[in-house]
Amino acid sequence: MAKIENKSEFDAYMEAVVPYMTTFMNELEDGNRHVVERTVAQMKQRFALDDAQEAALQIVLFNLEMMHHAYCDGFPFEAYMGIAINTVVDITLKDWRTICDKRLAEPPAELMDYEDDEDDDEN
Repeated sequence: MAKIENKSEFDAYMEAVVPYMTTFMNELEDGNRHVVERTVAQMKQRFALDDAQEAALQIVLFNLEMMHHAYCDGFPFEAYMGIAINTVVDITLKDWRTICDKRLAEPPAELMDYEDDEDDDEN
């Protein structure tokens, strides 16, 4: 990856993506509607996303929205969010190989160690 002012291209894009993702999560927390569509439109304009990038971004954000509404207290949402942010950066960079080989290949241990509290109540 190219270096931009002593930063990797990934790091430069990470700095640009994080504010969008922070606003996205804040709007979800506030119960705002059409958050995915608004965020995708803003990021499409900012990063000149093509159709494939836009579709991939929509998938990641809709998944985050669904997980945000469905997760229980014990679920490590922060780890899940971290994966999503890294995936969004990969999408903006069109780094499809990294998404396939690293982001989707094997979940981090924090997500694998998650135990559903409801299952414990049934035993």
